[in-house]
This record gives sequence, structure tokens and C-alpha cells, in this order.
Amino acid sequence: MSNLERIFNAYKKELVILETIKTGPVSDIFLCKYKEKKAVIRIDKTWSVQMKFDRSTEVEIINKLQPIKFTPKILHHDVEKKILIWEYIEGKEVFLKSENKKNLLELLGKTIKKLHITEVPKNTKNIFLNSIEFYKKNLLKYSNNKFLDRGFSIFDRLSDNSNEYVLSHNDLNKSNIILNQNLYFLDWEYAGPNDPYFDLASISMSLELNDDDINYLWKGYSGNKSLLDREKLQNWSIFSIFLDYMWRLTVADLSKITNKELQIRALENKLANFL
Repeated sequence: MSNLERIFNAYKKELVILETIKTGPVSDIFLCKYKEKKAVIRIDKTWSVQMKFDRSTEVEIINKLQPIKFTPKILHHDVEKKILIWEYIEGKEVFLKSENKKNLLELLGKTIKKLHITEVPKNTKNIFLNSIEFYKKNLLKYSNNKFLDRGFSIFDRLSDNSNEYVLSHNDLNKSNIILNQNLYFLDWEYAGPNDPYFDLASISMSLELNDDDINYLWKGYSGNKSLLDREKLQNWSIFSIFLDYMWRLTVADLSKITNKELQIRALENKLANFL
């Protein structure tokens, strides 16, 4: 019996699956009704336990952010069963159009800033750093991989200023953001302390922002009260591509998903520009 079947059987009195939202390498996400409330359920695949996710810390951080109201409310979670259920938020994925680009990017910058000025919960584990260290340990067998060597080298150099770390999402991309009247951030599995430029770099890469777009984002983030360090943003942007490579290679190594399915060769071709 698959993990999906076990969950559906265990929660058949409370849970009604309406449709599949996403089937990913690590988890499946469904639109559902949970205790008559419209909700979303994430069910981790059985093999994902090898990825060493810290689901307890993820839940702790989401609950910490509830008063700021840019995360959906958690309705139920069970770490052992590998599930998380949160309230459904009406909205749409962020798309930048010429008529709304400036205002939307400024709102995005302000929302990221709200996150970054939130106090990191006490005794919170650094999931992001732990993930990098896990990738490094798990991928030791690829000792002559120039892409991994370069990626880990960039991270070691950029992560030297841990005293500047703030509470960060660490996986900001357009598929993890819902636009309602406000912005809601989803998928907090890597959230924790990090350099503030990583979130800015990640979303800049995902939305393919140009220099003018980045200026709008920075205006919302900083209120134009400080200068944007473009070199630092660029370096973190480059690292985000290497991080994607580390993640894909780890998933391919631990699961039954092939390099071809994960498009690893295409990503290597892209990374060759940064060696």
C-alpha cells in the first residue's frame, strides 16, 4: 500500500480529495475538504524521509508567522504520517504584466521585508544550512564533479556573514506565491536563518527580473533607505542555480527518478557558464 493510500484510508472520515494540484518528486499536493473546510494537503512520498526534512521546524515557523498573515493557517499536521494540511487561499500565481509590474514588485519586496524583520524562533534549527551539509555529505561519491565543487565553494564564500542572517523562506519562486489582495508564501520546508539576499536572489531568478524590475523590488524591500548590493545579489543568484543542481542530483540519487526526468544534463549546460 502506498503512502497516499494509507493517508486516504486513515483520514477517510475527515478528508475528501477534490483534485490534484501538483505531483512532484518529493511530495504530492491535493485540493481537498478537511472537516468540511476547503483546504490543501501535502503528502510526502515514502522515500522523502531520506531527504532529512525537518517538518516540525517548518510547522513551528509557519505558526510563528501567523500574526503577519502571509502564510495559510495550518489545519492539521502529522510528522510521522508525512502530511500537512492548510487552509485554501483563493488567489492566483504571480504573473508580471506591464500594467501591474511596479506595484506588484514593490508589494513583493515589502512582504519579504516583513518576513526578514520577524524574529527567528528560539532554538530553531537552520534547515537551509543543514540541507546544504546533507547534500555535500550525500554527494561525496561525485568527487570529481566540477559543478558541485563550484557550487559548494560559492556557498562557503557567501555564507561567511552569519551575523547578518534573518528569518528567510529559502525557496521563493513564483509557484510558491499566491496573489490575493495580499501575497501569501507557501512551501516553508527550507525556512530558517539565512542571508537576506538569498530570498531576493531566488525570486529575482524565478521571475526573470531585469535591472528595472529589481529596482522596484528593492524599493519595496528597503524603502530606498539603503543601497542594493548588486554584486552580492548576482552571486546569490548564481548560487541558487547551483543549489537547484545539488537538490536534483540528491533526489536522483535517493529516489527512483532518473537524471533525464530531472533534466540534470540541461542544468549542467546552464551551469557551465559559471565555472
